[in-house]
Amino acid sequence: MRVALIIDRLASNAISGSHFEQAILREIDAIKNTKDIFFVVTNSDLMIEKPVYGERIKYISTKKYQNIFNKFPYSIKSRLILKFIKTRIFSRLLGQSRAEFYKKSITQTPLNKALEENRIDIGWNVFSTEMIDVPYIATCLDCYDLSQPYLPENNRPNYWIDWNNKSFYYYRRASYILVSTNVLKEQIQKFYGLEETKIKINPFFTPVFDGLNTTFTSSDITELPLENGFLFYPARYAPQKNHIVIIEALKYLKKEKNFMPNVVFCGKDIGNLEYLKFKIRQYNLENQFTFLGLVDFPSLVFLYRKAKALVYVSLVGPDNLPPLEAFSYNCPVIASNVVGAIEQLGSAALLFEPTDEFNLAEHIMTIYDNPELVEEIIRKGKLISDSLTIQKYVSNVLGIFEEFSKINRAWCDKDFNPL
Repeated sequence: MRVALIIDRLASNAISGSHFEQAILREIDAIKNTKDIFFVVTNSDLMIEKPVYGERIKYISTKKYQNIFNKFPYSIKSRLILKFIKTRIFSRLLGQSRAEFYKKSITQTPLNKALEENRIDIGWNVFSTEMIDVPYIATCLDCYDLSQPYLPENNRPNYWIDWNNKSFYYYRRASYILVSTNVLKEQIQKFYGLEETKIKINPFFTPVFDGLNTTFTSSDITELPLENGFLFYPARYAPQKNHIVIIEALKYLKKEKNFMPNVVFCGKDIGNLEYLKFKIRQYNLENQFTFLGLVDFPSLVFLYRKAKALVYVSLVGPDNLPPLEAFSYNCPVIASNVVGAIEQLGSAALLFEPTDEFNLAEHIMTIYDNPELVEEIIRKGKLISDSLTIQKYVSNVLGIFEEFSKINRAWCDKDFNPL
């Protein structure tokens, strides 16, 4: 079959799982035992963001298919309105052949035009969420817009309605949906009313950073407070990431235990950074916190290896990558007990309710005071890390392609070329 991986940008920018996508491309490019033909369809300019993995992958930029009608993205509603008005006008005034040209120019997105021209049988939206006109596999990370609609990220003007209108059709239209846990599978079924058989559980692989490069280089991070280790939290500065519970826990530890560990945050600011700095000043904790922006992959690995523990306190789940990253670098993990955390992390992490700063404070003390327990959770984390390989993840997806090929043959054969 002709398979397209749909990836927004080729460059690894250290956010939005770009390292996840790059690792998948590297693994697929190395596959020898499949007859599938692989394409990557991307919004990147291939002259600027040059493909790295090209042994068995063909790259297609959607920029080639942009024109005056489709250069700017439309909502589903606006596309339908344009289709109705303009195609009716064109069909009456211009004749059938020209009308058909304008119809495709107006209503087809650059992505769909690329898929059609290259005769793609099935697409895989690795992290993209664009509904396409060929059968596709969707990757679902969470449903927190429905389970936790009160979060500020969901309350931007018109965002919640627009996103849920889109996601409702996007997931229902998908041929298959990839999830990492049973918990997320149950949520998808409940929220979107989907058949169980189209939802495939494929646990996330342990992220791989070796050989991957970002498009920028971090500033020198060797001057961080490394002497006694530090607590590390790599997450964008957004309310859902719940940095505040770490700040509250350190306030308690300083006041009640006279214990003042250092903390390093890194990530992109999504609007909550100034609030966090305000709370730190309010509690007189400035000397304990270091704020970094995005960091490149070598710096991220360095931070994991030097950290006393990853403190992953997100309010949402169930599928989160940083704990798996920490496992692979022998970094002990404290994590919020969101739905699915036990399924994903087992007993390899110290879990706490994400709004309970006092339980978090206890776990922080344990990390510093109980080396035997720390060694035990590091060992368990490494076992999980070693079991979740990129090879297993991609092999499971290839199995889905094989399953679909037996359906696809009902109307498609690579040697059939209708006149």
